[in-house]
Amino acid sequence: MFHTARTRSFHRGGSIDRIVACLGTTWVIALGFLITIILGVLVSFWQVETAYWQLGSFLFGIGFSLGYIAAPATDAESKDIRARLSKLYGALETGKVSPDDLGPRIRELRARQNQLSKTRVQVEADIVAQGT
Repeated sequence: MFHTARTRSFHRGGSIDRIVACLGTTWVIALGFLITIILGVLVSFWQVETAYWQLGSFLFGIGFSLGYIAAPATDAESKDIRARLSKLYGALETGKVSPDDLGPRIRELRARQNQLSKTRVQVEADIVAQGT
């Protein structure tokens, strides 16, 4: 697979990360859902004679907006998991809770964190594939 300027930008911290840094996660996700809703409303105007370029534009728009929703949502959940794990580790260090009580919860959160990390990589790959 060849690397374009767009794929290199994802390896350095992609465009979605820059948008999230400017607007915030909530606004980026809300904007993505708004675009998806607008495109959904536009579907109601389709007819049998609807041109292919309109259908193709719709499908591209849906993929684009949903792709830009998935990445920040995954990052926000990962950040939440890291915060929860930090609190659990802090409780272990202070001795307030025994390791036997927190072990299963920590394992569950670590597994979820690994799954989110894999999902993030897949979302970025899908966005790059759409751009090429």
